[in-house]
Amino acid sequence: MLNRIVQRRGVALLFVALTIIVPNMGAAGSGGGCAPGVPGIGGPPAALVGVWRAQFVDPTFGPGAIELVIKADSTFSQQTNYAAGAQVIVYGNVRVLPDQAILRLDTLGGVPTEQCSTVGCTNIIYPAETHNYSLPNANALTTHNINCAPDQCTYNYARAT
Repeated sequence: MLNRIVQRRGVALLFVALTIIVPNMGAAGSGGGCAPGVPGIGGPPAALVGVWRAQFVDPTFGPGAIELVIKADSTFSQQTNYAAGAQVIVYGNVRVLPDQAILRLDTLGGVPTEQCSTVGCTNIIYPAETHNYSLPNANALTTHNINCAPDQCTYNYARAT
């Protein structure tokens, strides 16, 4: 069925269909991952491979820093550190639609694994993220999480040296 969608509507519709049909493909515990062999979906272009760092201010948690590592083997890791001391690390697979400037981070796991309070602990399930991206130059990457408002979740990364 998906092959017919690709032939009739193009890769963009396939990506939308995959996102709607399997919204958390690659999320922790789902067994998902990269989508080899699907036209238009592939590993990261060489320009995206590397270590990227960004600063941000979260309206709830305050200032923070992100280090995003994208590898040529279609894997990623992302470490987020908040000024108050909290740290979140996620990892998984990367899918890229370069023609539409879409970067998909399919999260396979992360740390911490639980959120605890006085009433007990709950497992944390890290969702996959879809970002629009641009590469203004060889040392700059801008991403915007498509699930956020236009004025939120935009990160301006610099290539780490």
